[in-house]
Amino acid sequence: MQVGDGRADSGGGEGHGDGSYHRRDCDCKCGCSELQSELDCCLCLKPLCEPLTTACGHTFCRVCIGRCLEKRKACPLCRAPCHIDAKTHPENVVLSKVVSMLHPASYSSRLAEARSEMEEWNRRLPIFQLDDIVLFPNMKMNLHIFERKYRIMINRAMEGSRRFGFVVKGADVGTVAEIESVYFLPDGRSQVAVKGGERFSLLSHPEVEDGTFGLQYASIAYISDTDEVEQGTHPSLLADLLTAVDDCVEHRHRLVLTKYLGKIPLRPYPLSMWAAAAAPTAKEDKLDMLRSTSVIGRLEHCLRVFRSSAAAKREKEGRGEERKRDENK
Repeated sequence: MQVGDGRADSGGGEGHGDGSYHRRDCDCKCGCSELQSELDCCLCLKPLCEPLTTACGHTFCRVCIGRCLEKRKACPLCRAPCHIDAKTHPENVVLSKVVSMLHPASYSSRLAEARSEMEEWNRRLPIFQLDDIVLFPNMKMNLHIFERKYRIMINRAMEGSRRFGFVVKGADVGTVAEIESVYFLPDGRSQVAVKGGERFSLLSHPEVEDGTFGLQYASIAYISDTDEVEQGTHPSLLADLLTAVDDCVEHRHRLVLTKYLGKIPLRPYPLSMWAAAAAPTAKEDKLDMLRSTSVIGRLEHCLRVFRSSAAAKREKEGRGEERKRDENK
């Protein structure tokens, strides 16, 4: 028995336009089996979802080709150079409509699955680890890349998103490092200038990818503040922090901070990150500020650190003056 849209109540097939209905694996002379196989992605073997067509003419699911291009900028079928950005490249709209019309039920479920895979893919980053340095948002840093695994990481990043995860060894939080420039040396090393982007927490322990000489990848979740502090609010807290910074940081150190952190901002959120990056405190304390989800809490934490450091500085200067007086007696 047939219904108005050409589907049979026995299910499991697709309409031909003449009212007949065949299963996906039918061998009729109309060629629907061959057509359906052409509409499958050769990487995941499922119906094409958000299909992207490369310059060489091959078509893949967006998430499938994106994962392949992370490792090698070449078509998975013919190995022709391929430099598209799978996250932003426009999909093949006509082909997408054909697939959705021929396989409405399976395409809908595949689309939901692909979007879930895309979210997971977007949360996966290569991880760069150092022992003691914490990278904060808007903080600039120069890196000397010489280990083979990190050479692979930089090459992949430059061909793709220009981003990687920056994490202190053993920490559960980090910051996205955005590559601003790279200077490649003849022996394969490179000088890389990065700037801190979004903060994140690790959802999984970093795992080594095969064939990368130890390069680790991890799934992440971005961290955002739960309190929105507008400019002009909490003026006394901001003023106290700025005063504490002036009392603590000498002029020559201020020049160094300005080079890597920029001029001290006056708005609450960027000031909290600037002060956290500049705070003279241990990495564990900095990691607490990095994972904090409160702008006010971070500002207050920084204020305590700078006041404590300023007090220690005054005490040290007082002991020095007292020692000089004793020597002059």
